[in-house]
Amino acid sequence: MNKEYHGIYAALVTPFTDHGKVNCDELQKLVRYLIGQGIDGFYVGGSTAEAFLLSAQERKSVLEAVVEANAGEKKVICHVGAISTDHAVDFAQHAQRTGADAVSALLL
Repeated sequence: MNKEYHGIYAALVTPFTDHGKVNCDELQKLVRYLIGQGIDGFYVGGSTAEAFLLSAQERKSVLEAVVEANAGEKKVICHVGAISTDHAVDFAQHAQRTGADAVSALLL
């Protein structure tokens, strides 16, 4: 087991506004709340976050919001799987640039 990645990780949901837009402000509040509750890290962009229903830009903005709110305090793992390998590679490169600690992928 990699001792660097242990503990409880929250598979984050994606909050939406009443108009169906991604609500990054509420997402950041959730991240800060979970840090205050002692969470060890975050799993961003998985099925609980409805990632496959989001546009590429929405997926990227979700990760950016989480990394910003986390401020390097906890581990961030970003799911980068996509129906296209090119898209998955783009998501992985974005995750690296954004400051995610690790990526995971389920390629369809």
